[in-house]
Amino acid sequence: MIFAEGKVEVVTLALEPESQSGSATSFMGPGSVDTSTPDPPDPQGGGGGSGAVATAGWAVGGVGIALGVAGIIVGVTGLGAQQDAVDRFVVARDVNDEPAKDTASSDLDAAKTQTTAGWVLTGAGGAAIAAGLLMVVLAPEDDSSAPRASRLAPSFGASHVGATWTSSW
Repeated sequence: MIFAEGKVEVVTLALEPESQSGSATSFMGPGSVDTSTPDPPDPQGGGGGSGAVATAGWAVGGVGIALGVAGIIVGVTGLGAQQDAVDRFVVARDVNDEPAKDTASSDLDAAKTQTTAGWVLTGAGGAAIAAGLLMVVLAPEDDSSAPRASRLAPSFGASHVGATWTSSW
């Protein structure tokens, strides 16, 4: 018997006494369930799962791209601010303007810190991209042929004792 995905089927197994002739009752008649193990699905090759780990990998990679872009923007603007502070310092030194030199020196320190933060963000983004890629590539395959829910319950009647197994495929 072949079950469609998402379809719920109820299979009832009943234990009944042997017939008066002493022969055993065959359970492989019309309407019976084929209990043979199906062939495993063909491998799709080299990883690339589609389950929760792969989804998380895509999310981590996306965050890594965002961090990398933000880091490049912060780092490049920090480099521009450094150059601006150096230019102002040189002008202030040439005219011997001590307050302007102090301000330019302070701005240069802040710009260096900004540039460093930008490159740290870029590095963290690159690491997150690499981690996300590894998660996607190494994620286990989502086994959609496995039952989603299963239940086994006893079944009693006037002439039988058995079990009812309910599962979705």
